[in-house]
Amino acid sequence: MDSDRSVPLITDSPDPPTPHAEATITVTRRRPTVSVLAEDVFHGIASRIMNGDYPPGSRINDRALAAEFGISRTSVREAMQRLERIGLVRMLPSRYTTVTEITDGMARATWEFAGLYASNVVYLAFPHLDSAGRDHVLKLIDAVVAQIDSRSEWLPAQIALFGYFTDHSGNDLYRCLLGDSWYLILRNLIVLGASDDVRERFAGGLAALAAAVRDDEREAAARAAREVFFRS
Repeated sequence: MDSDRSVPLITDSPDPPTPHAEATITVTRRRPTVSVLAEDVFHGIASRIMNGDYPPGSRINDRALAAEFGISRTSVREAMQRLERIGLVRMLPSRYTTVTEITDGMARATWEFAGLYASNVVYLAFPHLDSAGRDHVLKLIDAVVAQIDSRSEWLPAQIALFGYFTDHSGNDLYRCLLGDSWYLILRNLIVLGASDDVRERFAGGLAALAAAVRDDEREAAARAAREVFFRS
C-alpha cells in the first residue's frame, strides 16, 4: 500500500488538527475477509482516521480511494462497511461517507473502557514481573510523565506502558480481544488527548502506579491504572 500518493481523499473538511502531525501510530490486526484488497483498504483508512489525517466530520471520497489503491469501488465499500461496524465512519447510501464525531457519551465510554482494560492487565501482569520487569515499568511510567504535556506523544508512551503489561499478563485473550475495535479506541484517545483539565489527575494516577510498583502492591497498582483513565 502506497500512502505517499497525492490523490485528495477528503472533501469539505477542515485541516487535520496539528497535534497529530508529529506522531503516527500503526495498528495491524489481520483476519480473513471476502476481499484481500478490501482488507488493505480497511487498514489504510482506519490508520488515517486514527492518526487524524481524516478528522471527525470529514467526508471520505470512495472514488478517490478506488483510484489511489487501484481497486474497484466495490472493494472500497466492503472496507467502509467494516469501518462502519466498529463505529469509525457513517455511510449514507448514494451520498457520501463521513468520519464519526466523538460525542460526550463516546468520550466517556472510551475513557472508562481504557481504565478498566488498563486495570485488568496490570492486575494480571503483576505476579509475572520480576525485579527487572518492575524497573522497566518504572522507566516506562517516567517516559509517559515526561510526555504529559505533549498531545502528540503522550498516547504512544502510554501504549508502550500498558502494552508491556498486556504482554506480561499471561492472558492471550487480552491481546486479541478487541480486534478491529482498537482503531476506534485509539482514535478517540488521540483526539481527546491529555487536556488541561485532566492532566493533574492523569499525573496523580501515574504517580500512584509507580509507587505501587515500587512497593509491590498489586491491588493498589490495578486501582492506580484505572484512575489514569477514568474521568468523573
